[in-house]
Amino acid sequence: PENGVSPVNIPSPLRALMLVGFFTAAPSLPAQVDLSRAASCDSCTAQQRSQVVTGLAKVPGESRVLIVDATQRSLYLYDVWVDPEPGLFHVTMDEITAPPESLQARANVLKRLPLQKSFEPVDVPSQCVSEGSSFAANYVSDGSCRGFLNELVRNSYRNSVQAIVAGPWVVQIVTAYTRTPTGSRRVKIDVRAPDGSTLELEGTVTITLDGDVVVTDLVLTRAVANSVELPLNSAGLRGQTYSAFTVRVINDFRRLFSNWSVENATQCSTRQRIVCPPDPSKPCVSYISCAPTRP
Repeated sequence: PENGVSPVNIPSPLRALMLVGFFTAAPSLPAQVDLSRAASCDSCTAQQRSQVVTGLAKVPGESRVLIVDATQRSLYLYDVWVDPEPGLFHVTMDEITAPPESLQARANVLKRLPLQKSFEPVDVPSQCVSEGSSFAANYVSDGSCRGFLNELVRNSYRNSVQAIVAGPWVVQIVTAYTRTPTGSRRVKIDVRAPDGSTLELEGTVTITLDGDVVVTDLVLTRAVANSVELPLNSAGLRGQTYSAFTVRVINDFRRLFSNWSVENATQCSTRQRIVCPPDPSKPCVSYISCAPTRP
């Protein structure tokens, strides 16, 4: 066998699932990476990366495949050859050294597109702090407040990336970053509002055909205000008791009840708490301290 490497034949229906890679000398390929041959594989072993590379390689023919490991902040380049034989494929792979310009582009991309991002909104509109309630309570239950913050989050990615999506290496690395073996990249966004309440969001990062990076499918995973973890929907209230709260917490739950059209009542008690029965037809009850009535 030439160069001491024996060819291995893989039935074509199985080539997307299997890989035989060889790190050998190879003829040079065009320097640029085809955008369709770019993806990410976070904290992957060499074998796992090889499987991803095989799934992206041109069949048949020569191609250069780019793999980004965002967790380990690494970049890998492979030259791949797929030679067809009757009903079979012969796959040869060579990992090559990434040029300096690609490493600088990788650093810029991962700095601007972190896996987890902190975000602080400013100039919060009145609908996000209505009736003394927290930003978090209004985001959870009010569509206009939710739309305000979601747009700010989307713009923060769009504006920060616009300046770096220039040049072939940046475009290729952003493209690779946004593609994972399970679909588009999901990132986490931590939001701290001016009133101290916090939100945890997840969003999908994708790149358009024009090279514009966008964040879509924002989903709220956690909301905390005044040291209380808020329910994320009206169903989350049911069967819950919230205790040791303050006036601010009461205002938050009044806002939730109002925005979600949940019936609620107030009763005097020596132990302050909010109780929401499991039955959605029954009102949530706020037990609060009441001033004694005069005779």
